[in-house]
Amino acid sequence: MRCHLIIVISLLVNFLAAGNSKSNLEEVYDKLSTITRVTNAIVLQAERVKRSVKARDVVAEILKVNPIDLSPILEFDPDKVIPVMTVLIEKLKKLKKEVTEKDWSDLAGARDWVNGLSDTHKAILNVRVKLDGRLGERKILNYFDFIYDKQKDVEMVKNMTDDVLSNWNTLNQTYVTDPRSAMTVWRAEMHYITSLITKISDLDTPLRSFYSFSSTLPLISQILDGLKWFDSSQKIILDAMQRIFAQTDGIWRDPKDNVEKVGESISHFSYECRSMFKNVNRPQIKWTIGFPDRNDMSKVKEDLDNDWFQLNVANGSGVEQLRKELSGFFEIGELMKAAENSWTEFETEHEKDEWSAGSMGISITDFEDYTGGPNGAAMLSDFQKYFERSQCKADFVNYYKWLPSEDIRERVTALSSNGDELQKILSTILQDELKKTLMEELKMIQDNTTITAAEILDDQKFKALHTTIGDMTQLKDILTAFLASHNLLLDQIRDKKDEVVEKSKKGSAQVLEFANCIHRSMRYDIRLERMTALKEMVEFLKNIESFLRRSKYSLLDELNALNYIQKFAEMRNNVLKMESFFENIKLNRSDNNTSMNLSNPEVTLQNLGKGMYVLCDMKKALALRNTLIASTNFSDDLNSVIEEKVEDWKDRKSKINTLIEELESLDKFSAGIRNERVLTMRKVLFEAANTVHGFPEMYSKIFGGIPWYNEENSSRIVKKLAELDLDFVSHRADLLATSLTIELILEYFDENFKPAEERYLAETKSYYIVPISICVAVFLLILICFAVMFGFTETGRKLLKNWYLSHFAKPEEFEKRWRYSYFLDRRDQKSSLIKAVHSDNIYDGRDAVMDGAYINVYDGEYVGGRRIERSRNSSFSAPSLVEMLIKNGADRTRLNAQNRTPEELIPPKSEDPKGFEMMSKVYKKYRKKKFRPRLPQEFPPVVFHIHIDKSMDYVDSGAVEQFRKRFQPSTTHLVCTTHWIVKTGCDGILEISTIEDVYWTTSGVIIVKHSWLEDCLNNERLLNKDCDYLVEKVKYNDVVYNTVIPWAQAMAKGEMPYLLGVLVCIFIPQHPDLKFILNIIQIHGGMFCMSNDLPEKSFFEAGVHPYLHAHLGPVFILHDGKINVDVYRADPEVYTLFTDVEFAAFVLMRGINVDTRKNPISIVTGIDMIY
Repeated sequence: MRCHLIIVISLLVNFLAAGNSKSNLEEVYDKLSTITRVTNAIVLQAERVKRSVKARDVVAEILKVNPIDLSPILEFDPDKVIPVMTVLIEKLKKLKKEVTEKDWSDLAGARDWVNGLSDTHKAILNVRVKLDGRLGERKILNYFDFIYDKQKDVEMVKNMTDDVLSNWNTLNQTYVTDPRSAMTVWRAEMHYITSLITKISDLDTPLRSFYSFSSTLPLISQILDGLKWFDSSQKIILDAMQRIFAQTDGIWRDPKDNVEKVGESISHFSYECRSMFKNVNRPQIKWTIGFPDRNDMSKVKEDLDNDWFQLNVANGSGVEQLRKELSGFFEIGELMKAAENSWTEFETEHEKDEWSAGSMGISITDFEDYTGGPNGAAMLSDFQKYFERSQCKADFVNYYKWLPSEDIRERVTALSSNGDELQKILSTILQDELKKTLMEELKMIQDNTTITAAEILDDQKFKALHTTIGDMTQLKDILTAFLASHNLLLDQIRDKKDEVVEKSKKGSAQVLEFANCIHRSMRYDIRLERMTALKEMVEFLKNIESFLRRSKYSLLDELNALNYIQKFAEMRNNVLKMESFFENIKLNRSDNNTSMNLSNPEVTLQNLGKGMYVLCDMKKALALRNTLIASTNFSDDLNSVIEEKVEDWKDRKSKINTLIEELESLDKFSAGIRNERVLTMRKVLFEAANTVHGFPEMYSKIFGGIPWYNEENSSRIVKKLAELDLDFVSHRADLLATSLTIELILEYFDENFKPAEERYLAETKSYYIVPISICVAVFLLILICFAVMFGFTETGRKLLKNWYLSHFAKPEEFEKRWRYSYFLDRRDQKSSLIKAVHSDNIYDGRDAVMDGAYINVYDGEYVGGRRIERSRNSSFSAPSLVEMLIKNGADRTRLNAQNRTPEELIPPKSEDPKGFEMMSKVYKKYRKKKFRPRLPQEFPPVVFHIHIDKSMDYVDSGAVEQFRKRFQPSTTHLVCTTHWIVKTGCDGILEISTIEDVYWTTSGVIIVKHSWLEDCLNNERLLNKDCDYLVEKVKYNDVVYNTVIPWAQAMAKGEMPYLLGVLVCIFIPQHPDLKFILNIIQIHGGMFCMSNDLPEKSFFEAGVHPYLHAHLGPVFILHDGKINVDVYRADPEVYTLFTDVEFAAFVLMRGINVDTRKNPISIVTGIDMIY
């Protein structure tokens, strides 16, 4: 009770706080978000004009749902459903009014009646077939002869079966200790088997005669029980059915009606909506990342009129040109606002009435599945006529008084069932082929005294004998059950044979006469298919009754369901209207479209929007601090349930209190900059990146995995918080990237919103530009002609292609060439660019860059950062070298293993004043500029070094040999392998099994499928199309890894080594693949030692982790699973244990978890001190 009160109070406080003034953080965010929204509008409209974005993706992002979930529900057409639901509700209202409670009460026994009537009718039809005059009397006599006279025969077969099985078991038990004696005894008793077969054969014939009537008695018993269903008193049910069914016209559907059924579509729609709203995980945002809040798209028009935006972003200039260009987007914003508002209403209705809609969909499906409506009234009339004129009399009842009790009938039925099983097993044993083979095997054993017990017990040598013994084991159990049922029945009718037989004969004759009478009277009125139709009608009426009782006869739930569908129809119409307008949007063109000249719009938008999205979550979290506190005060029972699912919930109070303190600190910082200019105000992003850490996601896990019975208030709190991503530390890089991107956006706005006097000067100069432009155009035309002629030469084609790719190529084209960087950029197994940077040689560095060397290669630092660190020497070439790297695309935002950017590595002014000043000037000069990297060189096939895996010899050794001869230089000089041709499965997956294979898979070599070899033999030009044959997946130890290409790219680009900061201690020095294990460690940046060289634990600083594996200890213990490593296993903060197979899998999976701490602690420095 106390917890619920706290929760309610917190919600009330939040509600009242909503009307208070904004926080400092929110004011800063609101101002910066105007830049984000306007930028997003520019990008979104420009990309739509270029047809690179789809309307459905935009809608899904704004509504914060997965487009895969949204599309199916929008395919649901409510216009087909609403009329059906409306008519159905009206019909049900009328039915509820006309049908009385007595009618429903009379219908209560309808299911039992129709099922009993149908089953008894079937039994009557079966009895007519089984009882036929004299033949029927003979069956009765045979049955009772067996009951009274064959008991001893059955018992004899049972005893003989016991003896045969006992002898067989004795042979099994004694042949090991005394095989000769065991065989002698069994051979002497072998004749019992043949005797038993003879007795079984003698019993088979009378048993068949016995079963002929035995199977009829349960049917007669069933008829005796079912006579009540034919009584005229059952007419009450028929009358009720007729009264109710008369009011169902319009509820059932005529099968000839071609109108589409809607019940299943409603149920499916309800299920899809439930799944969509249950998923609280935030979808990936790509095109609308600048619109994190509701109705943000509609705010862009207001943003352009905002005084702060016009003064600080538009430089005091008018924004009429941009407003004109975005006029189409303003319409989109209003349409999207209507869609968002109707979506909110639909979501609210979903929480209340989705269950009603789903339930109604199931009921409509049941109603639509009933096909007997058109003939229902006539069928009920026929049944009425039968009960009115039926003259059939059950005079046989008195003759079956020897079957008066339920107990005797059960024994008769049990005896019939046992007799059926007995007959089947006897038929199996007496099969001619089995019986013949058995006799031959027994004769062989009898005649050949050298056959041992072990041979006889071998089921492959004497198959017929073993089969028969198995059948006799079943026979024993069946005989036991048969005799028990036989004796129980015989006890009831002992000494009454003549009386029972006579009454059974007369009673059977009367049963036959009754069955014929029923058959004649029901032949036309109540056929077998009519029985089925009657059952279907009863279910139809019962479904209506259940439907009405479920809604308590008020139909309020159904009206709510209809309202739910109508709300969806309104939302759907708004969404489709917005999508239609968006798909047809056109740009209002002018001489200078400011909305079409933003460079790299998609990347720029992501860099700008991601950090603002994080800041938006921080703003919301600060506003919801009371809700956060309320989430720590759930009931003890609920907390216990949550802790079982989410272990971090135990520390919720400390995590949440820390987060609130961090957010309040950020809010205080925001107070000092909220009225500053943009470049000062953006410092809030840097402060947020370094101050607010948050905690890993908990609330979405809780909301999706916890039953919320009687915890509605707590559920609302968790759902609200689940909408936020509170793991802020994982987005530190996004915040920093946004801070840098704001500068680029301001440059863009500076270019497009120049002050008025500057625009006047530009227009004045334009008068002189026209004649000059004509001269330049003529010159360019002549130049183009020469360029075209030059382009037809081989050298020209190559130069023009490289020029085009250098300036206009997409990132994918660069990737195709960079994948050869591992081979092109290296000199003496080391990157030529790294060698130049290490030696401060700007000339070698420039040559390497001009040749297209990958600029962001890593060697302790990324080359930009490494260069700055080395600049502590203040050598003259350092700033020039850094400037050259920046101008050729070096990434200035990339973090090193200490989470520092290159600029942050500049030595302090106090240590090197001159170096600090020179390097700062370089960075300041290019701070607002971006540069494309140099185009990598082509890697000609003539320098390929191709290794063909030995497994290929098993595929087609002839093709392999032919390939080696045709491409001999590339397949013989294997100084440095570039390509590895392997055999893959039909699914394209490479299966490997050794550590050596793991080494080659992760070594940077390009792995291609064997089909490349075959296709190259048919067309040599395909040799340079190796990118179309790349192996993407590898299977090791029954696990498939999709990391072949990521490993090749990482090695080609020289990314941060996978095992950086890892010390691998080898506890298996005799491992057959030790060489390859050490190679893996070395090429991926790790260190290794043997077990006797492992430093003491005290050597390692607390909190040390590998930079790319922040969740693991820095020392990897590599063991074989046999030696005792429990002392290391007990300390996971320092030691991480792997077997060789586990280590190989760890390398293959390439799972990276970056250490995002401000000052990561590395093992490298300490290890360097002792090795």
